[in-house]
Amino acid sequence: MNVTYLIYDAERPRSMAEQRETDAQAGQFAASVARLGHSLRHPATGKHNARRAARAIPRQRQPVDR
Repeated sequence: MNVTYLIYDAERPRSMAEQRETDAQAGQFAASVARLGHSLRHPATGKHNARRAARAIPRQRQPVDR
């Protein structure tokens, strides 16, 4: 492994296209890690739709005909 090249590569300025590509890859990695954590948490907690249910908009009650 050439440590000098790694230092050069880390310090050189990136073009806008390279930076966008790096940001996109970092976002995809973060989404993958989040999905993995989500899938591992569900079997442990038993809460499959807890987050979705908390965000759900409550429905208005229908009037009862008597």
